[in-house]
Amino acid sequence: MYARKYHDPEMVEAAQRLSRRVISVIELGQASGEVMAGDPAQIGTAAFTPAYGIATLVGSKILSVEAMHGVLDTALRIVVDGLKP
Repeated sequence: MYARKYHDPEMVEAAQRLSRRVISVIELGQASGEVMAGDPAQIGTAAFTPAYGIATLVGSKILSVEAMHGVLDTALRIVVDGLKP
C-alpha cells in the first residue's frame, strides 16, 4: 500500500514500523479481552485507516487542522467502540 505512494525507502520503512506497532497493540488488546477476535493485521489496518485518511485530507488541504481534531476524535471513538468484543 505504501510503496506506490511513497517512493522514499525511509517513508516505506516508517509506515511498516507503524503498521507493526498497530498490530502489536491489537494483539495486546485481544489477549486482555478488550479487542474483538480476528486477524490482528486486518483489524489493525481497518482501525488505522480512518486516521490515515484524515491525515491525507489535512495534507491535501481538504480538511483544516482545526477541524481535524474533532473529526479524529469522532473517528477514534467509533473505531474503539467497534473493536469491543
